[in-house]
Amino acid sequence: MKFGKEFVVDVLGTGDCPLPLLPTVRRQTENAEKMRNNLHIPKKCSTFAPPIEKMNRISRIFWFALLLTVSLPVTMAADRTFVTVCLDGKWGYTDEKGAIVIPLQYDRAWHFSENLAPVQKGSKFGYIDTTGNVVIALKFDGVGSFSEGLAPVKMRSKWGFINTAGKVVIECQYAEAWFFSSGLAPVKMGKKWGLVDKRGQVAVKPVFAYADSFTEGMVRVEQDSLFGFLDQTGELVVEPQYEGADNFSDGLARVKIDGQWGYIGPFGENIIQPQYDRAGNFSEGLAPVCWFGKWGFIDRSGNMMIHTQFDEALPFTEGRAPVRLLNKWGYVDKSGNTVLPAIYDRAWPFCNGVAKVMVNGYYGLIDRDGRYILQPVYQDIQLPQRDW
Repeated sequence: MKFGKEFVVDVLGTGDCPLPLLPTVRRQTENAEKMRNNLHIPKKCSTFAPPIEKMNRISRIFWFALLLTVSLPVTMAADRTFVTVCLDGKWGYTDEKGAIVIPLQYDRAWHFSENLAPVQKGSKFGYIDTTGNVVIALKFDGVGSFSEGLAPVKMRSKWGFINTAGKVVIECQYAEAWFFSSGLAPVKMGKKWGLVDKRGQVAVKPVFAYADSFTEGMVRVEQDSLFGFLDQTGELVVEPQYEGADNFSDGLARVKIDGQWGYIGPFGENIIQPQYDRAGNFSEGLAPVCWFGKWGFIDRSGNMMIHTQFDEALPFTEGRAPVRLLNKWGYVDKSGNTVLPAIYDRAWPFCNGVAKVMVNGYYGLIDRDGRYILQPVYQDIQLPQRDW
């Protein structure tokens, strides 16, 4: 499964950590609403700390510093991990042990991609490097993640692309733009979406209502309110015929026909017949599916490997999957055994040995044993992974 989904953000405050899936910004109005919903208004803190609403600012800063001094280390990937955090409305970065490595000073900040991260101050956006230095000035009206050496940027209501030196290499001329993958990027020309190459030449004519970036060599497109897929040559290999569809993951894509979800292969062949009320993407050989109101997990042949018993479930990563029982979330392994009890208000998949959780309206970071790396005192936390 691919993580580190790039996103696009503009002055509306849009953006997400988007799909290899998802990923990121489809339509500005939809994502503006998504961002508003994602910035939770603090109510009360967890039992691990005094109630935040009863603290003054000095007390909160003291408690925050204390939490950082007792954070537990965690085994991460070889490369340095940056965790994007928000406290008191300001964004910055901590390392995998919870120590601040880039001060909380931005109105918004996103994860690093190709050693650069988009940041926002006021209404302008730019990029910082891994030392926290501004390397591309905050002068844009909208930005996206770097991918294949280029990033979408917005100036005077139009989108184009810059390189890692901040030089505009494709003029700002598009209504919307997505990130590059497999040498091509989706752009909206007028009212339709197509694909351009790194010289700005049209590779796929703008005939679609929407086009995604490449995932596993396929591009999801929308035409006449139905979804299909292009291959890397730009050929329409799966005709738009589905009511709903997601990008390919683990070689399969979930699709919706007559209100039921199933899975297809890269040539449009039916692998698992549409039969589920809801379904998630395949990851690590399993996919969460909802059948008669309960969630379980199937394998690539459609066999129910973990029987339907959960009220909600997300895909497996690193051998664990978040599941909801009644109104609390926990984690199970691939045998369906509980590995972390359902004690969280919300939980997300693991990424490099840590997972984002929510407790009493605040976000924290746990390791595989459920120990807090970052205590749940943050207004938001962002890991370099898909926003499930």
